[in-house]
Amino acid sequence: MQWSFVHFAPILITVALIVITWKQRERLRSWRHEETARYIFCFIGYIFLMSYYWRLLYVGTAPYPSHTFMDKLPLQVCE
Repeated sequence: MQWSFVHFAPILITVALIVITWKQRERLRSWRHEETARYIFCFIGYIFLMSYYWRLLYVGTAPYPSHTFMDKLPLQVCE
């Protein structure tokens, strides 16, 4: 498998966002819309998480035909 910039770009962007957030943490804490931003980020995170499961519903688990959609749900603790 060849690794290219496309593989490393999401990792680099995530690391850059973490560093920027860490350096600006005091400024972000004192921002008056900080609580609203937290709720918005939480909502976006849930949408990203649910989009993974929506994709499993629509596309299925092609590489693993023996697995069902219910095996992928986070609510199932053990089989």
